[in-house]
Amino acid sequence: MHAYLGLGCNRGNRVAWLRAGVAALRGQGLRIHACSSLWLSEPVGDGALPWFVNCAVALATPPSPEALLGAALAAERECGRVRQPGVVSARTFDADILLYDGRVMDDPDLQVPHPRMCERRFVLNPLAEIAPDLIHPKTGKTIATLRDELLSPERAWLLAPAPVSGPWTAMVSA
Repeated sequence: MHAYLGLGCNRGNRVAWLRAGVAALRGQGLRIHACSSLWLSEPVGDGALPWFVNCAVALATPPSPEALLGAALAAERECGRVRQPGVVSARTFDADILLYDGRVMDDPDLQVPHPRMCERRFVLNPLAEIAPDLIHPKTGKTIATLRDELLSPERAWLLAPAPVSGPWTAMVSA
């Protein structure tokens, strides 16, 4: 069983906040077994916001989708994130459930797959690095195909390579 999260930050030292967020996810008992490269991405909708640093992580044997959502929200809070419905603002740490073991859920508090992931380069670029052949349960297409077919004008640049070795290794659980 696997789940995939999209992580991002556009406030302060974005890389340090991503590291803190990953540590907070681990503190919630989550085991990260793969992490993409870090991507610099422009904010969607509000060009006045700072640019994001994004990545995707794969979790091995995650808890239930609801428990995973609880863990992700707790990690956000631990990093100082305050969610305000309808308000888009800079954030220290954002963790979104992208996919969960091929399941489709459409609950008011949890939608899986993430409803806008197929429209977002900052999601598809990093996710395609760690799971290119993964099938999106609603479209039936691979993540790599969705990335390659994306027409969004949104920009994203590779910022740092995936944590195979070097300073990013600590982002992946042993």
